[in-house]
Amino acid sequence: MARTSRWGKLPEPPRIFMPEVFDAWIYARLSMENSRSADSIETQIAFCTDYINVQNDLTCKGFFDDVGYTGTNMNRPRFSEMMAGILGGEIKCIVVKDLSRLGRTYIEVGELLFDTFLQFGVRFISINDNYDSFAPDAGRKKLLILVKNLKNNQYSKDLAQKVKSVVTINQKNGKLNGGVPPYGYWFTEDKQSYQVIPEAAEVVKNIFNLYNTGMGAGLICEYLNANSFPAPRYHYFLLGLQKESSRTRCQTWMPTTLFEILRNKTYTGCLVQGKYEKTADGKNSKIPRDRWIIHPDKHPAIISNELFNAAQNTLSNNGEKCKRLGVKHAENIFVGKTFCSRCNRAVVRDSHANKHSKKKIYPAYHCRYCLPELKRANNLKGKGMQLRLADLEAIVFNEIKRQVDVCLDMDALLKKAENSAHISNKRRELTSKREKLIKKSERAVDLITAAYTHHASGLLDENEFNAARIKFERDKQNAVTALAKVEEQILGYDTTKARESSYMVQFRKYQGIIQLDKDIINTLIKRIDITPLSNEVAITFNFKDSFGSFMGLLSESEVSEDVC
Repeated sequence: MARTSRWGKLPEPPRIFMPEVFDAWIYARLSMENSRSADSIETQIAFCTDYINVQNDLTCKGFFDDVGYTGTNMNRPRFSEMMAGILGGEIKCIVVKDLSRLGRTYIEVGELLFDTFLQFGVRFISINDNYDSFAPDAGRKKLLILVKNLKNNQYSKDLAQKVKSVVTINQKNGKLNGGVPPYGYWFTEDKQSYQVIPEAAEVVKNIFNLYNTGMGAGLICEYLNANSFPAPRYHYFLLGLQKESSRTRCQTWMPTTLFEILRNKTYTGCLVQGKYEKTADGKNSKIPRDRWIIHPDKHPAIISNELFNAAQNTLSNNGEKCKRLGVKHAENIFVGKTFCSRCNRAVVRDSHANKHSKKKIYPAYHCRYCLPELKRANNLKGKGMQLRLADLEAIVFNEIKRQVDVCLDMDALLKKAENSAHISNKRRELTSKREKLIKKSERAVDLITAAYTHHASGLLDENEFNAARIKFERDKQNAVTALAKVEEQILGYDTTKARESSYMVQFRKYQGIIQLDKDIINTLIKRIDITPLSNEVAITFNFKDSFGSFMGLLSESEVSEDVC
């Protein structure tokens, strides 16, 4: 029976004839904490290359390298490429300098070595550990490798704890610890403090002054964008202080950025650190404000304490006002599903007040990047043009009901198509073809076995045996490949399986739908694209491939052409 691992489905080990020479791929990794070590990527690759060159059964095919990735992170770009090659059967031999280069997680690395690599017939060589998974003594060394793997895992945890302790001590001593400085500042030459960037500092002052006069965050953003003040990351990119990236390309001011500035005590001259800590899963978790490490007068202030405190009072008052006007919004059932059709960024839900009535705040969707830009380009005034939650729910609800109706019609037609003469004949024809291919595959295996027996008895010499083996293995592979295609075709003509597919089952399940919820959205919908300004909605459902194949089946059966 086939097994599964975190890397995918694991087939049963195939019967293969081992090649005399392996195409070996080198894997090298270097984490940030060892970036200045003598054990560089180049050194690792050269070390592995020298080893391969003196082995009679190895040739160097190429290498994969990941720089700046810790061994506890198994989601490394080049490592993932290597695993794709292994799962695709293209890579059969991996060479590393030592086991820790592959990774420092006990469970995942153990699964790779003694499960995934074994199942896919991959030869693994760790040079410094003197381990070759195809060597006769590999079984005896398994315990040693498990111990070293556990040691690497423990080393990673100890190192992380030591780094965390050093960072905490530096923070308590008032030393600056990395990160991009807040907008309006940049590092001093010795990178031990911040210095003011005058033009950006003036923008920060304007933000605080405008907000304290009662101007809302949205209007302030419109003012900053209209006057072409570059947003923080883009500002640093223009000054040549940061390299171009997806984050530095954002030129538009957003309310979230504005609120980050308004809440940042750094602008009063305080050094604020220890705001986040890493959780067990490697994510950043925000620490309560009363546990932050704050050192006053560590760098030049941009605003006064009075101006900062006034902004905090305004933020607090506006928050209370929103609570009085509105109610706590229900769960966002469309989270992770709504995107802008123009820029492909996520579209988020915001709260908006209704000026023309005393109704409470209503939730609505819009692209925070494209909508302000399009409004400026078209000289459009006012907030408007957001897609209200109620309107989006109505659109999605009606489209799901329509799809359910289509599914029910298709279900009835598939049941009718089951007795179609054309479908029955096609199934019979494919079943016969499958039986012939099975016999052809079995015949090739018998011929390979016979060739080996004749070679062992001296009836076939080495060259004759190799020629026969190659031909019969090719015949077997061709039969297996053709058989897989026929099996897929047979499945496509199985109307009973079609009616029991996820597509049909899920849509039948919601035929009595009266209200949307998160489970329904996650099950049926892949994504929802919203067009800025016009608020047109395009819904992409899951199971689209199934729908297309069912339509083809119905078309062949000629039972109906009206389903759409």
